Amino acid sequence: MKILVVEDETKTGDYIKQGLTESGFVVELVRTGLDGHHKAMTGSFELVILDVMLPDIDGWRILSSMREKSNQTPVLFLTARDSVKDRVKGLELGADDYLVKPFAFAELLARVRTLLRRGTSVPSNTINIADLELDIPSRVATRSGKPISLTTKEFMLLELMVRRQGEVLPRSLIASQVWDMNFDRVTVLVGVTIFICLSIMNFIVIESIDQHFIEQDADELNEVFEAVQTKLGEAHEQNVLPSSILFQAVSGHHGVYYHVEDKNDNAIFTSQGADLSTYPTKFEAHHRVVPSNLILFNDGKHMLRGTKITFELPTKLGPERYTVTVASNMEFHMNYMQNFKSTLWGIVFLAGVITVFAARFAVYRGHSPLRQLSREIESITAVKLDIRLDPLNVPIELTTLVDSFNTMLKRLEDGFERLSHFSADIAHELRTPITNLTTQTQVMLSKPRNNEAYIEILYSNLEEYDRMTKMVSDMLLLAQTEHGLIKPKLDIIDVKKEMGELIEFFSVLADEKKVLIIMSGPSFNLLCDKSMFRQALSNLLSNAIRYSPENDTITVATSEEHDKKVVCISNHGEAIPSEHIPRLFDRFYRGDPSRKRDGQGAGLGLTIAKAIINVNSGDITLESSAEKTSFSVVFENKNSHGVSE
Repeated sequence: MKILVVEDETKTGDYIKQGLTESGFVVELVRTGLDGHHKAMTGSFELVILDVMLPDIDGWRILSSMREKSNQTPVLFLTARDSVKDRVKGLELGADDYLVKPFAFAELLARVRTLLRRGTSVPSNTINIADLELDIPSRVATRSGKPISLTTKEFMLLELMVRRQGEVLPRSLIASQVWDMNFDRVTVLVGVTIFICLSIMNFIVIESIDQHFIEQDADELNEVFEAVQTKLGEAHEQNVLPSSILFQAVSGHHGVYYHVEDKNDNAIFTSQGADLSTYPTKFEAHHRVVPSNLILFNDGKHMLRGTKITFELPTKLGPERYTVTVASNMEFHMNYMQNFKSTLWGIVFLAGVITVFAARFAVYRGHSPLRQLSREIESITAVKLDIRLDPLNVPIELTTLVDSFNTMLKRLEDGFERLSHFSADIAHELRTPITNLTTQTQVMLSKPRNNEAYIEILYSNLEEYDRMTKMVSDMLLLAQTEHGLIKPKLDIIDVKKEMGELIEFFSVLADEKKVLIIMSGPSFNLLCDKSMFRQALSNLLSNAIRYSPENDTITVATSEEHDKKVVCISNHGEAIPSEHIPRLFDRFYRGDPSRKRDGQGAGLGLTIAKAIINVNSGDITLESSAEKTSFSVVFENKNSHGVSE
């Protein structure tokens, strides 16, 4: 069985290779991410043992590339990344197992043998239910070995029902999955809005036409009333019975009826064709014919619209009161309006349906650039943050969105890169003293030794413990500071006095390196935490002494301007490359990517200095050139008394 081991730690890789070889396996060991990626993608192995933190390419990306190319070779992550988040990420990417360093070789060997027995899993491309078999890639359905002739949509419907067997499938789901009829919220909103608008317009049109008919009826009934009134006047003038001439009152008005009563409510005349005595008594008589006075009522045969008018007619014997009921047959109007309403509602419904589908098409076409963007965005993963969207391939309305997304990707890429470096550095920083302790102890126990040797080893181990303790304390301080768990105790301090005491303290270290520290500038007061201020400036002074050449001068200069107060620590030496300056205050950051240490710290001094100065409402800036490197501690000058608040 051939196994690929990708491990950048020399001793660890050799130890694994030796152990697996002695256990009967063929092992190929590579020490970089690029070599591991090439071997994993092109070679033939039964198992890959993969580290995460590798030079060039990390283990996450190697595994992702393997799974994207359908390489199902079992992968065992062997890494110092022990958080639950890292374990979950590795398994979700497709890893078969995850083992955290430091580890026991016996456990590693057991896990290797288990994975090799398990073999490579190959995903199935067929679905079987009883004697029904669906071949998904070829879209072929067979039952009892006999092929079933199905269209593409029929096969998609059958596949959906097979995959969701035992479930009640709503029509919306079937329409979406099979026919791609996804009526999104925009389409529904547009359709509902248009339907409501058309319905309101339909209602307005119907009401307008109905009101028009009412006004026409009012005009016609008013003409009839005036004709009846005129005939009654003629009857009094001619001294004849009104009934003898009232039948002549109306001519040319089809479907119009009238009923006349005297002051004693006795019927004088009733036109034939309708029974106007059925006029509802609950409605009082009016004095004129207007649209608002017309009502609908039924005489048992016809639907009528009319009104009752009371008036006084002047005669020779004095005013005579009459009551006239006039009405028109509404059957023609109602039949016309019913047909008109049906036709108009049909037009509204048809227009609504056409509009909804037109809106759906417009929305679908309008969302096409967004869908394309979504597909491109879906292809961007944590290991592919270098991808950028092309603003030239989208409509001008989306260019701002694309630019903003690209800016966000750049920030995410930078954040992931920093997080990756931080995780790698902290793992290595902690693993190195642990490895030293383990190795020294194993060597010491390999054979009997004298007391002096044991004491020497104990002192050496104590140094490693002290280094780990300081590192953990610094990390705890950073975490507490950045999360606001440490509140500064504000005091008014004399900057000149504090700097003088610090320079006196560091003079011994400076003398060892033949470095002179001088101070210049005016004295001023600051409102800040005294111990934090001393710690930050101590870190900056220590850093300046460490990187200053022998027989050099370090300058500590104070200055006060109108809006700020500055303490600047400058030293000569090699200039810091510009690409390192923005990240020099990151945790564990070193300009050397190989993470070589000089034994004088873990790379947290500048980070702590900036964090505690920020807590005290200040900031630290860095300028570096061939002449000098300067760290400036800047506080805003917030009041007229020279005290920063």
